[in-house]
Amino acid sequence: MEKKHQISEVKTDVRLLLECLKCQVDNPSAMKQAFRTLANIFNNIGTDEIKDYFRDLGGLDFITTFNKTVTNVEVKEAAIFCLGCAVENNIYSQKELTTIAQFINLHKTLSDEKSTTRLKHASSYLLLTLVSNNSLGQSLAKKSLCLSDLLGLLRTDFDRTSLPSVGRQDCWFDDAGTTGLELWSSVAAALCMCVNNPQNEENQRVCGFVLPYVFTIIQQHDSDVIRPLLSFIRFTVANNDKNQDQVKRCGGLNVLSDKLNQCIGKPIDRLSIQVINTIDACITDNVENAEEIGRLETVKSMVKLLDTDKISQDEKLQIVVTLVHAVEMSDQNKIHILEESGLFALMKSLNDIESGDEELFKAIKYLLQLCTKKTEEEPQNETAEMLDILKKTETMHK
Repeated sequence: MEKKHQISEVKTDVRLLLECLKCQVDNPSAMKQAFRTLANIFNNIGTDEIKDYFRDLGGLDFITTFNKTVTNVEVKEAAIFCLGCAVENNIYSQKELTTIAQFINLHKTLSDEKSTTRLKHASSYLLLTLVSNNSLGQSLAKKSLCLSDLLGLLRTDFDRTSLPSVGRQDCWFDDAGTTGLELWSSVAAALCMCVNNPQNEENQRVCGFVLPYVFTIIQQHDSDVIRPLLSFIRFTVANNDKNQDQVKRCGGLNVLSDKLNQCIGKPIDRLSIQVINTIDACITDNVENAEEIGRLETVKSMVKLLDTDKISQDEKLQIVVTLVHAVEMSDQNKIHILEESGLFALMKSLNDIESGDEELFKAIKYLLQLCTKKTEEEPQNETAEMLDILKKTETMHK
């Protein structure tokens, strides 16, 4: 009963705020505050019921129409951001706004050199909410040139000014307000949803052309700024053999291997696991790339990371899954695991498995099974040792 009462109160607030917006169109300060309050409601209490109610009141239509004529930049920023908050994770609101007209308006903002950083940030966020899990939205992003706009922001804004060094939070964009990293992240996140979830091969093809540039940036920088780029690579190459091949041709595997080697001997962090996730996407179902990471000794580096102190079960799982994909594609990678005493690292991981973590146990067991398959190049004593270990793991978990 109390929850229903709270929802009823929030609905009243939403209705009054929308009425305020309609009555205060000539008051920029009041409009900006109302948009921000609505955005906070959608973000913090934004159940589907509240968002559906706002849509049924005509809130989406009002903001969309308002955005076509508003001239105050700060009010427009707040309005677009509010619209994104109203649409995020709401299928019906997303469907209502997935129109070519909406995407063309976003294109005009994203392509306008006079648009502020905050305005581009809000627009890329709205675009993200419209293409996420939406194949029609992905197609409209390309048709309206929004996809090209995002790729342009990815290239030109990064080159325009200097990057922040590690540990600094300075803006590298020339108009203050939103940090460069926030805009950078929103652009990369929107691109990720344009190419995958669901997979869109045509958009992946378009994004594949910027992979050499992206790897150049990753090679030159170590700060958190490269994390959004790693996600972009992962989504762009996932289940796409042409883009996976492009990664190898432009030296991307070498760059990722170098980044991973820099993590050896350090505590596992989000960046190192994200590098491994990216490598995994590049080698899955790709024999040449799997063989290449073996030659680059990336497989050995991943085995070393399994022995890192304070590594979580989820982090171990990602490493093991990537090793599985590497061995599935190339028997030579099994030899690399042996050469790096990978058996002991796997056994240690088995002993450290928390109760009930069946997923990690099954992944390690499967990797050991792959490694026990004999090859002509494999030392027989090593194979026997692996078989013995595998039998022990079976009895440990019976």
